[in-house]
Amino acid sequence: MPRPKTGYQLRIALRGHRASRTICLLGSHTLHDLHEVIFLAFDRSDPHFYSFYLPTGRRRSRSSSARGREHSICSLARPRTKHPDPSVLTAARTSLDSMNLKVGQRFEYLFDFGDHWWHDIEVVGRGLAMVHHAGAHPLIHDNRGKSPRQCGDLGEV
Repeated sequence: MPRPKTGYQLRIALRGHRASRTICLLGSHTLHDLHEVIFLAFDRSDPHFYSFYLPTGRRRSRSSSARGREHSICSLARPRTKHPDPSVLTAARTSLDSMNLKVGQRFEYLFDFGDHWWHDIEVVGRGLAMVHHAGAHPLIHDNRGKSPRQCGDLGEV
């Protein structure tokens, strides 16, 4: 029998490109789950470290110290490992429900600390989702624009 759970609809826009994706997830999904579906939605093939930055106040700034609370991983092989820096929260232990997300709220996602693929994320919907089984997967709901290649051609090196 289906059970109601909190569901979120997030629009992810790749900064500097005309590519965006709208993704539906449950509140029980973690930021690491969100990272994995963004990875697939933007046709990525090479894993890298990543961080999410959630603003702590009204002020927005592009400096890393003013970006807000960081949620990251410290190991690609073991993403649930606690981060050695206590000011950094572990993305794989942070559920969407625990973040108290509201429609219109925005936050940032950085993929690949070398190439700096910045994404702007906006909560565009929140409500009850009917779940038919416990292992419900995130859903890519809308796909706009072509994803740029993650890495250049080998001939360009």
